[in-house]
Amino acid sequence: MDLAAALEPLVGHIEVVPLADPVFWGKEIVDERYLLVADI
Repeated sequence: MDLAAALEPLVGHIEVVPLADPVFWGKEIVDERYLLVADI
């Protein structure tokens, strides 16, 4: 089970935002990075 699925029953709204843009890291990345935003 992923984190978003685990939190879904506990929060009002959940959003998973991909952070693949190189501007966030200063270089290209090869892995997957995400920001999880939830309203509680």
